[in-house]
Amino acid sequence: HWDHGHHWDQAGRVVDFMKRKANGRPCVLTGDFNVWGSKDPIGYIKDQMNLGQASPDGNTWCAGGTVDYILADKGRFSFSGQVIDSANCDAHKCAWHSCDSKLSDHNLLVAGVKPVG
Repeated sequence: HWDHGHHWDQAGRVVDFMKRKANGRPCVLTGDFNVWGSKDPIGYIKDQMNLGQASPDGNTWCAGGTVDYILADKGRFSFSGQVIDSANCDAHKCAWHSCDSKLSDHNLLVAGVKPVG
């Protein structure tokens, strides 16, 4: 979960960390990035790490917009994904979440990520 604001600084730290730890291995990155319409920091991570978006663009937050992502190495994985409205899930409603959602104020992301070759 990224802090609100400071997206470029956080994107740079994520890229530095991934480059240090990946050491040539394939990468998958998931999270709530709180980018609120500014996708440039996500694009920077994707470009620097050769990641594709396994999760589709869509309203991942109950009030709209894409803030949650599943990213995977483009050269090493094939992927497909979907956004599922959390209000339609078979679960008890959580009154403490905003937007009167059953599970969270975020919708659910599902991605199929398979090694290529």
